[in-house]
Amino acid sequence: RMYAVKDPRDLPRVGLVTAISHTIVGFVAVAAAYAVLYMVATGQVDPLASPDTAFYVFSDKGGTLVQLLGYAAVLAAAMSSASMFLSSSATLLSKDLPSALGINIPANKQISVSRIFMFILGIASIFVSIYSSEMVAILGTFGWGTLVSGTFPIFIVGLLWERANVPGVLTGMIVSLGLNIASMFFTWPGGLPAYFNIIAISIAVTIFVSLLTPKQELPKKMQAVIRL
Repeated sequence: RMYAVKDPRDLPRVGLVTAISHTIVGFVAVAAAYAVLYMVATGQVDPLASPDTAFYVFSDKGGTLVQLLGYAAVLAAAMSSASMFLSSSATLLSKDLPSALGINIPANKQISVSRIFMFILGIASIFVSIYSSEMVAILGTFGWGTLVSGTFPIFIVGLLWERANVPGVLTGMIVSLGLNIASMFFTWPGGLPAYFNIIAISIAVTIFVSLLTPKQELPKKMQAVIRL
């Protein structure tokens, strides 16, 4: 959301609001967790079959006001996440992907195309969530792992090292995607999640390929960003 402000001068205020809201959410989460532990330890409730039900047990014991606030928070989080994913996916399909394939959609039509994709993706998401909840969980886990391992190394290397270039970044992303798909069929050694290993390999590949290929001159605005 911080990237969606209309004026960069609003960033300090957005940061303050975000910090306060995250503090409140973190406090409520910790309070609910310890409250449920206390209720289980004192015999007020039976041991939970799943830790995912902890907040619901807490809200049931807390009364109507806690239930209203809790369910409102859950609904707000769901709507916020849905809005972010729909808008990001629609923008990807209406601008980023066509541009990468050499298809130029006029700027005055990109919003309309994005709205069409958003509508289609929204309807498809509703049907998938209703008829295949397990697929939602699998796609969510795989999607987050792919997103983090595919973009995190690029942002870190690209913003901290001016020697990074297009071939290095592109190769790192391709390797990351391939390893994410391969991780569905084998288990990585060690106890760390797969994306930790993939992030490390992607960073190494990005740096290695960037060193082997010619250095690219960065635009002045990008040089100013890296100097920050």
